[in-house]
Amino acid sequence: MAHPQRSLVNALRLSSGPGGSVHSRPLAEETIRMLNERAKLPKTQIGLEQRKIVRFDAWTDPRIFKILQDNPNGKSLSTEARKLFCDLRPDISSTELRCAFELLTRLPLDRARRLAAGKEYKVRVRVKGQAKLLLDVSKDQLLGKVNAPKQPVRVLLPLLFTRMASHMHAIFKPHLSSGGLPPPKLDKLFAKFASGKLRIEEHGPQEWMNAEPDSAYFFALAEFCIQAAHCNAEPGPRWWISLGGLFAALQDVFCVFYHRTGGERRFSEYRDVFFNTKREISEDLLLKHVASVRRRCDTIEKLVDQVTWNAFWYFFDDVQPPTVVPQSTPPQPPRHPLRSFRRSSSTSRA
Repeated sequence: MAHPQRSLVNALRLSSGPGGSVHSRPLAEETIRMLNERAKLPKTQIGLEQRKIVRFDAWTDPRIFKILQDNPNGKSLSTEARKLFCDLRPDISSTELRCAFELLTRLPLDRARRLAAGKEYKVRVRVKGQAKLLLDVSKDQLLGKVNAPKQPVRVLLPLLFTRMASHMHAIFKPHLSSGGLPPPKLDKLFAKFASGKLRIEEHGPQEWMNAEPDSAYFFALAEFCIQAAHCNAEPGPRWWISLGGLFAALQDVFCVFYHRTGGERRFSEYRDVFFNTKREISEDLLLKHVASVRRRCDTIEKLVDQVTWNAFWYFFDDVQPPTVVPQSTPPQPPRHPLRSFRRSSSTSRA
């Protein structure tokens, strides 16, 4: 198998912390080189599964997707890379992807903090800051009009998640059967992904198309499914709730394999570089766990409850209110015995 040089991996490291962000900017030429390298993955069983995941990465990461979008004819890509990453690529703008990414990656911690504070948490997403700006910029694509008038969040948000659902379903479509629910082979693919069984580079910093979750942003996948079900996106709420149950179950699996040994339970303590090679869970047990979570989470409300508690426990040290540390009491002068109010004999003879 051809592996990229370590300098290439280091060049692609993201500039804004674990998992990167929608604002980080990898070099286009290095990304093209990585795409060409990933297209050389062997066409063995595991190689084909890795190909599916790296293509999923390329089509859902707004940074890579924009680079592909800026090269519609696949310039500088090898023939194999064009076939893997450009053929059948779903049509969506990178701005829409960035907006959805910004919203969904904040959601698990947001809900968990509300739970820790004893407040109610619901399906709805709170849109503020950068996400609101991105949503406003995306209005033309969402409404299908040029220079469309400004619209309220309640109008644009369902359109965004419906578009995202169509995009994601198009990515999954080659792997889907004619049945009404996500097929078992999709469960197996993502179970291997979440447990690190498909990882390509075994040592050193990855964080870039390594066929494994690169950070706790993995939690956003279940959140997306909740929003797709809530918006009644095709192929229907039941399909998205079932897929959301898969990702909710795999949050447990991901956290078992990717938590920093001895680290606190924080969002930043779950990363690809902390992968525990000594952990081993059989595929059969992984799939039984998925089936168990799916049985419990058969409605949107139950799925929201599950992923909120998952985030609460796995990010426990992030969501708890800060402990008030008592200030040290300054040393007090030694106490004297109580003095009598009776005047002494020396003072009485004045």
